[in-house]
This record gives sequence, structure tokens and C-alpha cells, in this order.
Amino acid sequence: MHLKKISLALVHGPNLNRLGQRNTAIYGTTTLSEIENQLKTEAERNGLDFFSYSSNHEGDLIDFIQSLPSENRGILINPGALMMYGYSLRDAIEDYPFPVFEIHISDLSKREDFRKTSILTPVCQGFVSGQGVGGYLPAWKQLMELALKQ
Repeated sequence: MHLKKISLALVHGPNLNRLGQRNTAIYGTTTLSEIENQLKTEAERNGLDFFSYSSNHEGDLIDFIQSLPSENRGILINPGALMMYGYSLRDAIEDYPFPVFEIHISDLSKREDFRKTSILTPVCQGFVSGQGVGGYLPAWKQLMELALKQ
């Protein structure tokens, strides 16, 4: 019998495809592909498969999450502005059977009032905000640790 390898997924919502170009004073100059490569390398170093998906469309993000194989044991998601109004994305995350960590590059507590509350946080097992792109790797490592314990 051939056992499938455990995997983790990295998911990015609206406008994050423009990382490295969009408002670099807030989001920095690191691109989405650079983040993906770093986390893929870390996953492979630990014997895990890696999935990555980015979309500007909430329904596409939901379809991706719902299509993940049962071997996928966690998601690190930067939902972008969907954190404020993506109720159907929230439902998909709540329905997902493994840990989901929410990450944001900027410090939401120091941003505009409408960005200070995420509707996704209550259904996620981890939350990172304000560490820049440097927050991705520690969050990914924590997610990997949880996935490998399951």
C-alpha cells in the first residue's frame, strides 16, 4: 500500500498577487513567489508536500480549500480584505477539518478602523499580524508542527 505524503497549503486572497509592487511602505518589496518559494523549501525540508493558491475571487478560494486532498493537514491564509466581509470564506474555513492560521503582513491594530476586526479569526487556530513578511516562516513552522503531530 502506498501512503500519500502529508501536505500543507498556502492561500492568498485579493490583491496579494501584487506583493512587492503594491504599497511597499506597508507591505514591503518581497513578492508572493518569494514567500511561496521560502515556505515550499521549508515544507520539503520536513518531508511535506506544498500547495499554494492565490485568487482575487472569494469563490475561487473556497473551491480551492474544499478541493484540498485529505492528506492536506493545514492552511496558512492571508485573506486580504476578505477578513472583513468574507462570510462564505469563513464558513469554508470553519468546515475545514485541520488547523488554519490567519496571517497579515501589516499590524491591523494600527491600521484604519475597518481593518481592525477579522471575522475569520474566531474559526482559525492561529493569528499573526504586524510582523511583515517575516511572520510567514514562524507561522508556517508552527503549522507544520501541528500537522506532523496529527
